[in-house]
Amino acid sequence: MKLNRDPKPPFPDISENTNLLILLIDSQRRVQNLIMPENPDSREPLDDMGGKPPGEVLCCCNAEDYPEGCGKTPACGQCEINQAIREAMERRAACYRRKARLNKQSEETRFSCTVFVSTMCIDNGENQADPRILMCVEETQQLKQAMTEIAEQKAQLSSLFHTSPIALGFVEPMMENEIVRDRIIRDVNERLCEMTGYRRDQLVGKSARILYPEKRDYDRVALEIQEQIAQKGLGTMETRWQTKNGQSLEISLRSAPIDPRNLSLGLSFTGMDITDQKQAEKERKKLEERLRHSQKLEAVGKLSGGIAHEFNNLLQIINGYADLMADELEQHHPSRACLNEISAAGSRAADMVRHLLAFSRKQIMQMKEVEINGLIEKTISMLRGLIGEKIEIDYIPGRHVGRAHLDAAHIQQVLLNLCLNAKDAMPEGGTVTIETENVLINGQYCRTHEWAEPGRFALISVTDAGCGMDSQTAARIFEPFFTTKPREKNNGMGLSTAYGIICQHQGMINVYSEPGRGTMFKIYLPVTQRRATDVEVNLQGRVKGGTETLLVAEDDKMVCDLMQTVLSRAGYKVFCAKDGETAIELFTQNRDKIDLAVLDVVMPIKDGRQVHDAIKEFSPDFRVLFSSGYNGNAIHTNFVLHKDMQLLQKPFTTDELLRKVRALLDAEKPPKQ
Repeated sequence: MKLNRDPKPPFPDISENTNLLILLIDSQRRVQNLIMPENPDSREPLDDMGGKPPGEVLCCCNAEDYPEGCGKTPACGQCEINQAIREAMERRAACYRRKARLNKQSEETRFSCTVFVSTMCIDNGENQADPRILMCVEETQQLKQAMTEIAEQKAQLSSLFHTSPIALGFVEPMMENEIVRDRIIRDVNERLCEMTGYRRDQLVGKSARILYPEKRDYDRVALEIQEQIAQKGLGTMETRWQTKNGQSLEISLRSAPIDPRNLSLGLSFTGMDITDQKQAEKERKKLEERLRHSQKLEAVGKLSGGIAHEFNNLLQIINGYADLMADELEQHHPSRACLNEISAAGSRAADMVRHLLAFSRKQIMQMKEVEINGLIEKTISMLRGLIGEKIEIDYIPGRHVGRAHLDAAHIQQVLLNLCLNAKDAMPEGGTVTIETENVLINGQYCRTHEWAEPGRFALISVTDAGCGMDSQTAARIFEPFFTTKPREKNNGMGLSTAYGIICQHQGMINVYSEPGRGTMFKIYLPVTQRRATDVEVNLQGRVKGGTETLLVAEDDKMVCDLMQTVLSRAGYKVFCAKDGETAIELFTQNRDKIDLAVLDVVMPIKDGRQVHDAIKEFSPDFRVLFSSGYNGNAIHTNFVLHKDMQLLQKPFTTDELLRKVRALLDAEKPPKQ
């Protein structure tokens, strides 16, 4: 039905100029004609309102919610507007500005407002039995204000929606048996378009599946979000989106229904890009794992160092007295074989202690400037005789590789351990490749390799083509006693020893390996440009005693007694001190008599270095021999022997003690400056 467009409306005077909403209603309670309030945006009658009941024309929520429509809903019985129409229709009674509540439905929201309704009956000249009702609806200021506020809120929300730094959007769920089967995108903001690389028109009207790399991710989101909304009215989860160019994004997704009672009305959602956050979290976990591993190795190292120190003193006593007893027995004495077994077991135990000390970084280093390529060449000639004929060594020296301040014997031990490890990985034979080069590690490299430190290094790479290892095995190979080989073939200390030695040189060691593709160890040693200097003392020669006077400072009484016995039998006169302070007192009282001091590094009250420094104040050229199981930060963080410092590493044999003492006593004193 069309609204009446008669140029002569039934109420021409009113229609000329009015701010009222005027409806002409027939006896079937259908709107025949409509005049809107004076409004610049709406001056013409609305044709599509013809034939509709008043409630629909007035946008009443009740008329919208019930299929029966205006006049047939449960709320219509109490509707003041319906009552005014009924009174005018049935009793021809007019009403003037009757106050009524109207629950209105706009495009965006619902609200309640107050209106004033006036009605009067107009007889139909053609059919007196078919009266018409003229109804005027006057909007209150409250209604106008509400409409203004709604318009402002709509503009504000639109601005927030499109300028938000978080991806926002609306989807319409496609329901089947109360289960969300698909989600159609109805709107998205600029941020979502920026994140995904799509234009708005490429997304609106499409299935949200376009944002997900796999259908299972898309379906999982629908299931979990729907379950959470049913439980608490809001759904949150982490998922993945895929950009237009195929890049994967980690997304924190939140979704809520526009109307919790009816999901089909739509869902709003937010998507926050947490890709960088997730990556940072992964890096943090890797660093934490690396830290835990480092702390574990450090703790094991401290324990190993402490045990080794105490064990060295016990071995010193066992091995020392076994040597003394062997010297007193004839060559074919029945007990000599037993003493030989004791000495052999003591030597094996001492070797194990040296491995523990190497891992715990408690060895005392005899450092000097060494040319790296030359050291490797000397080491390879030794290695070829140790690793067997099946293994070839391919040496590729780098050009102008710098010198490093190191203990050559210990670095050779590291290379030997790595080559023996490579030999075990290639039981059928193969090639071990050793390469050297200069490298500069900068801060950028350190940020992506948490084990690295910046600086200039000589890099030594040892590569085999053996069985390789997985990442779980590679993470544990530097742990003491960890081995994948049978215990009778390997004690699990080779690589942990290498790790400790390199760390004590302020260097780095790392491993790269894959199952079936071999293994590469990389050793980084800090380089120096200083010229090499020789700090070794010739200690070879026939073992002999002497008549000089010696000062022995050792806090372990049994070790001290052993050393006194050995030295006294060799003809020396010996003063013994139980701690550093006593040693200084004995020296000051007898400095004209004492020719050499043998000092334990770790002692109570004053340690070996403090005694050494005190003696040097009295006699700068005085000779000192240090003995130690480990240094424990007694002289330096890493004990570095200077030109006037010599070391006797516990446990030592009686011959080693006598040879070292004699060599120092016979060495030519440096000229006075």
